[in-house]
Order: sequence, then C-alpha cells, then structure tokens
Amino acid sequence: MAIVKTPVPGYTGSVGDDYFVDGVCQVPDNKLAYYRRHGYTIEVEELTDKQASEASASGTPGAKAKKAELIAYAQTLGIDTEGLDVAGLREAIEAHVED
Repeated sequence: MAIVKTPVPGYTGSVGDDYFVDGVCQVPDNKLAYYRRHGYTIEVEELTDKQASEASASGTPGAKAKKAELIAYAQTLGIDTEGLDVAGLREAIEAHVED
C-alpha cells in the first residue's frame, strides 16, 4: 500500500474505484503505475497488519476513517448522506454492503 496525493490539492471524490479525501488516498501497489503516469505523488506507507487486512478485505474505509472519507465512499454507493453522523454513515454503509 502507498499514499497517493492528487495533483489537485484538496480534491475529494473518486478516481476509478479509489476514494480520495482532501487529495489523499491509500492505494494498493498494483495501481501505483497508473497514478505515477498521471502525475500523482506517491508516498510509501507502512501499514499495521490489522489496517492492511481491513482495507483489503472489505474495500470500505477503515475504523479510523474520517467523516469525509465515509461520506465520499457512501455517495459512491448511492447512499443519501444528508444529516448522517459518523455512526449513521457506518450503519448505512454496512447495511448497503450486506445487501
């Protein structure tokens, strides 16, 4: 895994199936060549085993994800995020993923 930073500072949204928040996203190694070719900044990141397994197993934001990350991910799933707090976002994402 590596940290990828967008050429556009502060960008929040998706690039393919990766979700950027404030211009930053954790990206698996097999996708780094694409980002390098398109001018993104790549920073190697050391993840704990637990973080790496969470990210790869579910594809959803991890336990320490910020609200903005949860909102960006939920919106890509078609979830209405208006008025939801962090707990509500997690519940809505979990319910959607279980379907």
